[in-house]
Amino acid sequence: VRYAEGVEPDPFVARLIALSCDPDLTMEGVEALFADFPHTTSPLPDDEDARVYHLEGDDLVYVFDDHDGLVEYHRLTLAHYERLYGSRP
Repeated sequence: VRYAEGVEPDPFVARLIALSCDPDLTMEGVEALFADFPHTTSPLPDDEDARVYHLEGDDLVYVFDDHDGLVEYHRLTLAHYERLYGSRP
């Protein structure tokens, strides 16, 4: 606990957690979050409506999809994403 108390939160992760807790989350809110951080964006290969976000220098990808007003969120390692979809985002 002492260690966690002394660690500064990562600004992206802190905002991502706050965003993901919002029951009224929209894709516009997701886009606003990523607009503040260098990233690439692409559609998910098997779902053109879902968006894949990859922060520069990060080994994770963040997948967001809007299903009838409910935004779903998944986080994958680059290696896992590549195994699932055959390429990197």
